Amino acid sequence: MCALLLPASLAAQTVGLPITYRSVTSGFESAVDLGFDSHGFRTVAGTGTVTLGHIVAEGMKLPLLNVSATAARVAAGGNLPAGWAVGANVAFLNSLTIGAGYARMGSTQRMHIPLSAVLPLATCAGPRGAFIFYGVPIWNFEHASDPLANVWERSWGSLNAGVLLELRSGLGLQLGGGRPFRHAPDSLNDRWVFGIGVHYARHGIARGEPLQTSICHVGL
Repeated sequence: MCALLLPASLAAQTVGLPITYRSVTSGFESAVDLGFDSHGFRTVAGTGTVTLGHIVAEGMKLPLLNVSATAARVAAGGNLPAGWAVGANVAFLNSLTIGAGYARMGSTQRMHIPLSAVLPLATCAGPRGAFIFYGVPIWNFEHASDPLANVWERSWGSLNAGVLLELRSGLGLQLGGGRPFRHAPDSLNDRWVFGIGVHYARHGIARGEPLQTSICHVGL
């Protein structure tokens, strides 16, 4: 149960999807997400996450690094062109994360570098599975290029939040959303973004010795 009080890894962020919580503690996890936002973007993405190394702290086995990669197809709204995006994240000790993403929408190319950390706000575990409610503060850096410009945008902050539900089988559901709260450089970034998806982790947060009763923890 104690491992549930520690943050899980973060999946890569791409255009049209928020950064989401992941439950892999060792081995490999796969996920499929559907994203949408307030500007009409629709995104379909696949993500794989692998654990590299581990440490033992107070009797608990923690992943040293979680590395995830995401590929997405983006259908834009209005007169904006459709495109595609790829991203990768590296999470240290299940929390502090640096990512990199690349998106191409018509003649516009964007490189996005998010720095983030997980704040697990509520966790519950029981005989059937586990539940986590989380927040993710993010600081973003982005380079944009098109036929008329090639610039680094001013950095900005954003905040994601969501829930993760996982059964003891390793099958789970993730829901998330986010919005910039400071200095978003343009309308592509200054928007609400939502995502819903399913995942499977052979060694997820709900695996291990089954609990006889449900236990919950609120706060960091």
